[in-house]
Amino acid sequence: MSKLRIKPKVVLIKQSLEEIPKEIFDNRNLLKVKLSGNAIKGIPKEIENLSRLETLDISGNRITQVYSKLFQLPRLKILNLNNNRLINLPKQVSLLKNLRLLQLANNNLQNLPEEIGELQDLREINLSYNKFNTFPKILFRLKNLRTIWIGGNYFGDFPLSTLVYELPKLRRIYTHSNINYSQTTDVDPLYKKYNALKGNNLQDLKKELNIKLRPKTEKTIFISYAHEDKDWLDKLNPYLKVLQNEGLKINPWDDRRIAVGDKWRDEIKDNLQNAEAAILLISTPFLASDFITKNELPPLLELAKKRGLRIYCVIVGYSRFTNHKELADFQTVNNPSRPLSSFQDQPAEIERIFFELSNSISNDFIGK
Repeated sequence: MSKLRIKPKVVLIKQSLEEIPKEIFDNRNLLKVKLSGNAIKGIPKEIENLSRLETLDISGNRITQVYSKLFQLPRLKILNLNNNRLINLPKQVSLLKNLRLLQLANNNLQNLPEEIGELQDLREINLSYNKFNTFPKILFRLKNLRTIWIGGNYFGDFPLSTLVYELPKLRRIYTHSNINYSQTTDVDPLYKKYNALKGNNLQDLKKELNIKLRPKTEKTIFISYAHEDKDWLDKLNPYLKVLQNEGLKINPWDDRRIAVGDKWRDEIKDNLQNAEAAILLISTPFLASDFITKNELPPLLELAKKRGLRIYCVIVGYSRFTNHKELADFQTVNNPSRPLSSFQDQPAEIERIFFELSNSISNDFIGK
């Protein structure tokens, strides 16, 4: 029997419980409750008391049905119901407007309610090892999905091309399972084949079907910055927003757009590879960051060499920028000897530099 662990805003219990301890519902400030690996058969209505809850992990229990009170949690972002005995999901799931990650693997689900299509902030869903015979087409309405786990089902259809076209932000599909479908004739052949392959199968599936995706209408601009310089990022963003309001098809991206539940390294990598340009907010913390210098700068510099990725260097603080062998070759938006931080008493000069940057971006991207 594991020890009971309770922190001020977190509850972790694994003690072969058959029901959720009532005292948990008295702590209305809880942010995370993890009750995985017990023998719980139901979730009582008192769950609605935990109105601040952001993560609920009740995987590995004996739950056959969940009731509407579970979905009266306005801040819930992560819901893990893996490894239970669920036979359906109530339509009230649509009330979880902030949900980012929904784990439903290893249950007995045969379909999903239409209302799940209202979860427009959902980024990841795990439907592996259920009883689906037809692919749940309601997933096509979840336009922000990045990751889907669907292995271990019995899909008679696998509408891959529709899946790719309807979910433009999709980055990962995991189809692997240990089920032997060789004698199962009513499972889609493509789905059957890719159940044997591990890892993210999306790119291989696209290549096999020779899918030509719709051209992107927006050009991603990757913004690399040290977190110590986030105030400069806040000053930059309005200038980029003006360009968008003028109709320029750009998509400025920085790591603050990564939602809870997202695999943050994958999100950064995907946006790096899809970038048409990059803005670097350069300072000493920027050049001192191991993550930036090892994970962001190398692919950006490589893309600049291979396909002409446009790099805009904005010097926000005094640094050894001119000593950087590769970065120093790039033209800067402002003089490295006069970083933005040197104009703290001259806000108009800071505005001018950001304005010049926005003009450069506009000139470079008009007509693209």
